[in-house]
Amino acid sequence: MMMPVLFAVGTIVVGYLWWKMHALRQQARAFGDDGRTGDVEVVHKDSPDDDSAKR
Repeated sequence: MMMPVLFAVGTIVVGYLWWKMHALRQQARAFGDDGRTGDVEVVHKDSPDDDSAKR
């Protein structure tokens, strides 16, 4: 009796998450993001303004 209920709830949750991700992808595409790019920040190990040694 419990398995069909859990399956139904799981299906609803997965469907909801898929729908939200679909909307976010459409919104990103509207701003020109083709999904192949990512924001990257390069942090050098011996950066002169690195204050990790001062802690």
